[in-house]
Amino acid sequence: MGLVDSFGATVLVERHLFALIDTDPDIGEPFSRLPQNASFVVHEGCVVVASALEDQMARVRVELWDSMPDAPGAEFLSMGEPASVDFDSEQIQLVNLMREPAGDEYQLADAGPYEPSPPRLPARKVPQASAW
Repeated sequence: MGLVDSFGATVLVERHLFALIDTDPDIGEPFSRLPQNASFVVHEGCVVVASALEDQMARVRVELWDSMPDAPGAEFLSMGEPASVDFDSEQIQLVNLMREPAGDEYQLADAGPYEPSPPRLPARKVPQASAW
């Protein structure tokens, strides 16, 4: 089990949204279904992400793993029922809400299916206010 490959790009996050899409021009509109806040939705050749960021540039990294980690929950966060997506053209790309590409297309080894899963972010220590 391990990381097979990764790629990244700087994506314009508009109205909290961006997507990872199959570059096949015949796929449906990626933003026809929208996720809830800080989650994602999978449908017909795309993964639409709702970010906490609104109208900002975000550095996004996509990682391809050959299987899920051995220790459940160690590296990935579960968000409801598992979903899978196929990328029939075997070419994917990050895009903004206007479907403008962010970075180069990425060539997959096969069409899938792939199971999107967000990484578990390290816990951040919140500074405590102290009274003097």
